[in-house]
Amino acid sequence: MKFLKKTLAAFLSMVVLMVLLVTPTFAYNAEENYNTFQTNVVDENFNVVGKRITAITTETLENDGVKTIKLHESTHYIH
Repeated sequence: MKFLKKTLAAFLSMVVLMVLLVTPTFAYNAEENYNTFQTNVVDENFNVVGKRITAITTETLENDGVKTIKLHESTHYIH
């Protein structure tokens, strides 16, 4: 049962990572925009111990038109 839980946790982590990597490609054309995601932080028994907030921002530089994608992450634990 432990192996199944760890395998499921690893699979779900990979799914979340893939969503975070693919999402910026769907950002619409604007000077600066952002997408935010909120996920639960869980312990080894899958109890929610906090929240992780991830923000993806895109910005187009005016001088050369290069689009920059930045990832900002913060974790807030429940006390």
